[in-house]
Amino acid sequence: MNEDTNNNQAGFWISFELSNVSIMDVKRNEDGDYNIKVRSTLVGTKCGKCGQDIRKFHSNEREISLRDLPIFGCQVFIKMCPIRYKCKRCNSTTTQQLEWYYQRSPNTKRFEEHILLQLINCTIQDVAKKEKVTYDIVEGIIDRHIKKEVDWNEFETLEVLGIDEIANLKGHRQYFAIITARIGQDIKILTVLPDRKKRSVKKFLNKIPHRLKITVHTVCTDMNEGYINAFKEVFKQPDYKINIVIDRFHVAKNYRECVEDLRKIELKRIKQEISEEEFKKLKNVHWALRKKASDLTDAQKEQLEFLFTLSEALCEAYKFMNDLTNIFELRISRNSAKKKINQWKEDVKASSLTCFDKFLRTLTKHLELIINYFVHRHSSGFVEGLNNKLKVIKRCGYGFRNVNNFFRRIFLSLEGYRLYA
Repeated sequence: MNEDTNNNQAGFWISFELSNVSIMDVKRNEDGDYNIKVRSTLVGTKCGKCGQDIRKFHSNEREISLRDLPIFGCQVFIKMCPIRYKCKRCNSTTTQQLEWYYQRSPNTKRFEEHILLQLINCTIQDVAKKEKVTYDIVEGIIDRHIKKEVDWNEFETLEVLGIDEIANLKGHRQYFAIITARIGQDIKILTVLPDRKKRSVKKFLNKIPHRLKITVHTVCTDMNEGYINAFKEVFKQPDYKINIVIDRFHVAKNYRECVEDLRKIELKRIKQEISEEEFKKLKNVHWALRKKASDLTDAQKEQLEFLFTLSEALCEAYKFMNDLTNIFELRISRNSAKKKINQWKEDVKASSLTCFDKFLRTLTKHLELIINYFVHRHSSGFVEGLNNKLKVIKRCGYGFRNVNNFFRRIFLSLEGYRLYA
């Protein structure tokens, strides 16, 4: 491709890389856009009616204009007149379709892949403005390239499933349930459900092909009864051998909240009993209480020692909290973990503390699923990590009312660089 500038011959070469065409002409319009006229060098096509190879020329269709990748920031348009061939067998006519664009699409395939790459962590509106296309064109590109739901043919195994919810609208109690799979080190989005009801989860799980169901060995979930029962009913024993695990981090959140509630009560009492100057020493003490003893700084250790001299209850609760965390850190069998956790429960009951009462009831109810963690030590960490990414996607899209659109944007964020970079 050559360009004349100020009567001086200046040129540059660009590899065109579109198959089965030859360039007829290159022009720049008054806006600086490149218009590249091409013609097909491929002879013949397949009859759209009977499928036969046909080579009899019928006519040239009207010129089409296809947006292509930019050159030095300038827009590029491919102009061509598609060839129409006539079938001798059925007498029908078929327009030749070249592989580098979709029929009725205003873009080349590589430009559409470029748009999809730009969409990662960005809004449709922003991409449309930057690439000088309409909102509808970007939506059409998403429709052509990204499916509304998971394609099971792309999976050979599922291994570990995780389920969690994400708030759609803060304060409105509207949630999407997200089901993901961890296959080796890869995280795959399987679905976005419009709610977190048992029937919705069960309906989706029943869609998983049997060949993939038998590859699932672990399910990680929180304490939502609907989730747990949906998995139990779909993955019934002895047909499926799965290990349903109540995530250890959801368990930890529960017993740590017990200590947090006690801290608030105790600090209110302490504030009435000591001077304002002394109470300032306890500023931000909640950060120290949330850390393991091994992770504390010297200043935080001193702060906790001062707090515990003022509250024996907090000292005891802090010890129980860390003792339970340490059990989950141990590389022990399921039976050994059960014994240790049951002993921890008895020790708490024998103490004068009441802050753990609600948690003890929860622990008793779900103990069998909680200690399943010690079988393979799987957790919902990969789901929680993905949830942070989903919150960013949701904010970038200013929220999603349509679960299919949300699924597509999640899929694009997870797989986009691998597919289009």
